[in-house]
Amino acid sequence: SVPWACGFADLLFGSAHALFFIASPTLEPCSGYHHEFDQESDQTLLYILLMTTLEQLEQLFRKYDPSGNGTISEDLLRKVLTSLDPSFSKDELDEVCNCVAKKGNLIPYSDFISTVASWAPPCVKAFYFDSFQPGFTIDIAKIHFHKDWISHPNTSSPGLSGPGAKGFVELVTVGLKKTIPDFKWNTEECLHIQCYEGDKYIHVGTATGKPVAGFLGVDPPTGRSFHIMAIDVHWVVDDKLRESWHVEEWDAAVKQLMDKSSAAGIPPLHEGQILRAKEGQQTYPGRHISPADCPACLKALYFDSLQPGFTFEMAKKYFHEDWLSHPAVPKPGTNRPGAKGYIGYIAGTYGKTVPDVTWKTEALFEIPCVEGMKYAHMGSVTGKPVASFQGVNPPTGKYFHMMAIDIHWVVDGLIKESWHVEEWDSVAKQLADKTQLTAQQLEQLQTKFDKNNDQVLSLEEFTGLLTEASKLLGLPVPSTAQIQKIFSDLDKDKSNSVSFQELNAAQALLQTEIQAAAPQALTAQQLDQLQKKYDKNNDKKLTMEEFRDMVTEASQLLGVAVPTDLQMQSIFNDIDKDGSGVIEFAEFDAAQAELQKRIQAAGKGTLTDRQFDELRKKYDVDKDQKLKPAEFSGLLYEASELLGTVAPRRAQLQSIFKEIDKDNSGEISFAELEASLAQLQKQALFGIPRLHMGQALNARAGQPKIISSCPLCIKAFYFFFNAAHQAGRGLTAAQLDQLRVKHDTDKNLSLSPQEFESLVTEASQMQGTPVPSDTQIEAIFKELDKDNSGEISFKEFDAAQAELQKRIQTAEPKPLTAQQLDELQKRHDKDNNQQLSLLEFTALVADASQLLGTAVPSELQIRMIFNSIDKNNSGDISFAEFDAAQANLQKLAKPGLTLEMAQLIVHDDWNSHPNSIEPGKSGPGAQGFFNMITSLFNKTVPDFAWKTEEVFHISCLEGDKFVHIGSATGKPVAGFKGVEPPTGKSFHIMAIDVHWVVDGRIKESWHVEDWDAAIKQLTDKSGPAGIPPLHGGQLLRAKEGQQTHPGRHVSAAACPRCVQALYVDSLQPSFTAEIAKKYFHDDWISHPNQASSGSNGPGANGFVKVASEYAKTIADFTWKTEALFEIPCIAGMKYLHIGSATGKPVAPFLGVNPATGKSFHMIAIDIHWVVDGKIVESWHVEEWESVAKQLASKTSPAGIPPLHDGQDLNAQAGEMKTDKSREEAAAKIQAIQRGKATREGQKFAIPKKGAT
Repeated sequence: SVPWACGFADLLFGSAHALFFIASPTLEPCSGYHHEFDQESDQTLLYILLMTTLEQLEQLFRKYDPSGNGTISEDLLRKVLTSLDPSFSKDELDEVCNCVAKKGNLIPYSDFISTVASWAPPCVKAFYFDSFQPGFTIDIAKIHFHKDWISHPNTSSPGLSGPGAKGFVELVTVGLKKTIPDFKWNTEECLHIQCYEGDKYIHVGTATGKPVAGFLGVDPPTGRSFHIMAIDVHWVVDDKLRESWHVEEWDAAVKQLMDKSSAAGIPPLHEGQILRAKEGQQTYPGRHISPADCPACLKALYFDSLQPGFTFEMAKKYFHEDWLSHPAVPKPGTNRPGAKGYIGYIAGTYGKTVPDVTWKTEALFEIPCVEGMKYAHMGSVTGKPVASFQGVNPPTGKYFHMMAIDIHWVVDGLIKESWHVEEWDSVAKQLADKTQLTAQQLEQLQTKFDKNNDQVLSLEEFTGLLTEASKLLGLPVPSTAQIQKIFSDLDKDKSNSVSFQELNAAQALLQTEIQAAAPQALTAQQLDQLQKKYDKNNDKKLTMEEFRDMVTEASQLLGVAVPTDLQMQSIFNDIDKDGSGVIEFAEFDAAQAELQKRIQAAGKGTLTDRQFDELRKKYDVDKDQKLKPAEFSGLLYEASELLGTVAPRRAQLQSIFKEIDKDNSGEISFAELEASLAQLQKQALFGIPRLHMGQALNARAGQPKIISSCPLCIKAFYFFFNAAHQAGRGLTAAQLDQLRVKHDTDKNLSLSPQEFESLVTEASQMQGTPVPSDTQIEAIFKELDKDNSGEISFKEFDAAQAELQKRIQTAEPKPLTAQQLDELQKRHDKDNNQQLSLLEFTALVADASQLLGTAVPSELQIRMIFNSIDKNNSGDISFAEFDAAQANLQKLAKPGLTLEMAQLIVHDDWNSHPNSIEPGKSGPGAQGFFNMITSLFNKTVPDFAWKTEEVFHISCLEGDKFVHIGSATGKPVAGFKGVEPPTGKSFHIMAIDVHWVVDGRIKESWHVEDWDAAIKQLTDKSGPAGIPPLHGGQLLRAKEGQQTHPGRHVSAAACPRCVQALYVDSLQPSFTAEIAKKYFHDDWISHPNQASSGSNGPGANGFVKVASEYAKTIADFTWKTEALFEIPCIAGMKYLHIGSATGKPVAPFLGVNPATGKSFHMIAIDIHWVVDGKIVESWHVEEWESVAKQLASKTSPAGIPPLHDGQDLNAQAGEMKTDKSREEAAAKIQAIQRGKATREGQKFAIPKKGAT
């Protein structure tokens, strides 16, 4: 019922022909976006869009624009409309053309196109405009906001999700509107990103206002206004805002509000620099892309430019020489800095001031423009300044962690213009020493309390300054006597006043005396008073909420920072000894001393000795009073969790470990740990703070499940080919020899039972498999001790290495008890909500693996397990769901591929084409998938590895299909594909697979691998050592022409003429080079290039030669299209063709010589990239290996053999079976839009996403 087109983005841009239903006769574009069309013409304009895509629409404008001036005149518009639908009436044409005439008769059609692309829905308009109007209530907000709307950062409750629709209303009505009554947003540009779920809108805007109350620490208000830029990203789902990411230039606002020299009124934005936000207008909806697809110029900006040695010459490769930055750095108000200025700024500012500054890409968007592309970059930044930075001087040795949103306009591979906003206001807060005021803060306080502007402070003015300074430091306000003493100490000339000069000269003394005035501990009486004060219902118990309020006041009295929510929860749990969920007064009284220590430590960013002792004991898994690297990593990770900082990176962990491990033993003894306690505290204290106080950024929310974001089941499918052999794969002979020598402690060339037990324990840990039980170790020992001597000689050991590894790998860990799992569940439910988030569950699985003595599952495995337990898809695992899955959890969490894990990847009745396990039959199901990896590939090609080159997404009526282009490598160690014995050579081949995914698991797969090429590589005596190059060195280029939106099934009749020519016309004798040039680009590239291996090509002429060779050798060669898919791309379309081919060679073919008179029957999977009606590039894999077998078989029947031994191909699975519903939908929509059907009471259901 909102005035917008339901499903506008999904359906307009998600298929070749747009079909959507208008819920209201009018459209209301968000004000400020390019041109707004008049209400009376909206229906006709939208009907234009129903009939065509934006690309086709623009092509029509260009076709009928003989002047080539790129504008829409009335005459041009009439021609375009008539060409689209000759049945347009004169009245309808007049209606639209009159609208154009009102706009001045000339609208650039680039503007017309970009208007359509960037219209924002009413919820975005409500965010910036409606919410600041009188009468905006929670009921109105619920129309535009999801009730659990998430803001990043959440300024209402830092570190938590939210604040929801209600929180937004409070933020605006109670916060901004009262503090800044004239607050106003101005929309400069709005960019549209199409997502798999919903849409994202990037809003570039400016904000102005004059605070009438304290704002951003400027208190009292100065009567000045601010003018700043902001870039926000809004995720819209079901016409409501679900999540928002926003960065405003609040640091610039503070400077403007404090600037005494500024003119009255609203200051100019960026000191007068024109914002130019509409430059390079958007033409079509943008999309999520992976960081790997980031253009080289952006990689240079965020990474290369921060490295030593990045020069101006290098910069010119990535930046236009007149590159513009908004705001301009380092010269505000100018159109600068250009490539040269950028280098000076980076080298002079970041290189010297923050040498370890690091960018992390959180999300990246690509936006097509009239010229070039725009890239929106959501990133996080960390660093530790070593010099004065953001007003914090001297440097405090602390790190900062902030978010930034940038937009870069890239033309011809160079950055032409950039708009960027960073959270510099939060950086200053993070860097500031909480026990010290910055020079900037003191200056602001001086200015604020010097009422008569004489640069001298009276006792009254000084009292006000000291009172606020104490509050800023989180300290109690000193008593009157203490203030008078401090005043007297600073008043050096005894003038009964403190001059600014005296105050600045004694800054250190001032801060020391404020600190000294704070109490060091609370008395028992004070704690008793606090206890009673916050026991609201007088039940002599403190709930978590009451305890939090009490600790907050206690921290303020002690003059330390209030503990974080995580620290608060940890303190509460430690005092609540009986786990009742409340703290009885008796428990509180018994823990008073420890409580004070914990509050003090939390406020200072350290842990207590007791906390460290508990961590030390927890991670000493084998109780040997030493910590191995993995155990130490766990300790430091949890310490960081407790302190609310980011855990040190792997390189940092290694560095810290080596520094503490004084004797270089490879382990840290408890004594070494004690000696380094202060250093560890410093490491944790000065760690990188959590971004937005730990609130999950979730920047990729709603991203398309295409390109690099295929479903977990697809990732797992290929992951376990690569990784199954790694977990428990076994140790090399050299490793076992080293272990044998190491554990033969008495050097008698044999192993006693004790020595053997320690060897088996270490071998298991090295493999990531569970340590066998004592009984199992004893049984293995007896089996290896052939002469029953009571020891295993080195000779016996060497002879039984294979059996030993097998026994170690098959050892079953003792399962965790229900009680242990229950304890883990409660321990990791950090927020006590009876649910486990993915982060909490990951930590739980890591702890469980330690208890089991097994390797921690990969991140992918944990995510798979998490999703399988989360039955209601809530994004959290409830305790009930966890309890129901306990038995299966332990099976799933084993290292390597298990049958249980296989059942999460593929359906139990998974159908593979061809079925290599049982040819001719459906299957082989999850069991067959498990057997194929563990029994075939894991043993025959132990180093087999897949590399994903590209993934395409096809939307189906039921489920989705994903097309995987990959390359595979490996060196067989046993007979493989008829090559026996193994030759010691490796292979490198391409494969194209299509997987049909239903309910999160693979239901059916069609796959073709270039095994024919693998056989040639394995038997090539002249081939290179190591892995041979793919396709003789020809680059695969699988990401060329990237997918923009989900593809779809199309009928064979909808196949473009050029693709038809490839499969049909090219096999006819009359097919010539001249004909080929109509359908193939002159430089057509084939992968592989059959005409000239290793090079690009062979072009249109080369295709004719290849086709003629097939026609001569196989006169009856015939293709049959089994399924066809259309995939929208940045340029043109890609067509995925699953086809079967038959024929009877009449000459030598594939090494079968002479011809046997037999026929073949195979499938092939091909991808053709079509641009401007011609094939520009193709990727193809055929079952030539099976063809050679069919032609050489002496037992095969006459005639064409059955495909895949009779297994039904079923290539159309998941497709919409008929186009009837699509035709009905089109007819209804046209009737509604053209006024041929009544709107009153008419309901029309949109078909399921992906169906049309």
